[in-house]
Amino acid sequence: MRARKTINKKHIEIIFSYDESCNNVYKQFTVLIDNKKSNIKGLLKYITNDYPSILTANTYFWRPSGSAGQRRSKEKYYENIVIDYFRSEGFIINGETTIAEKRMEKMQELELI
Repeated sequence: MRARKTINKKHIEIIFSYDESCNNVYKQFTVLIDNKKSNIKGLLKYITNDYPSILTANTYFWRPSGSAGQRRSKEKYYENIVIDYFRSEGFIINGETTIAEKRMEKMQELELI
């Protein structure tokens, strides 16, 4: 999952993934501010609500679920939590376009700009 937003001329990008294999749990959480790697503390300046605990959870000792279906379900569950949170903060998720961007594209198509 990628989320992006521009706040005060700062381009913020979030990369999150949560995967379970048969033996391990893998989580990636990366914060990029103006294409420079940051962390949750750097992100706190740009968000207003409390963030989900999965963003900072240490999954090193976590055990994966028993069946493949349960593992995929848990992956989707955590991804949806993060997507819902960043969408509520006004981030664009996985390249979704906003209404303003769609209007701008349409105006450019019609050569009004």
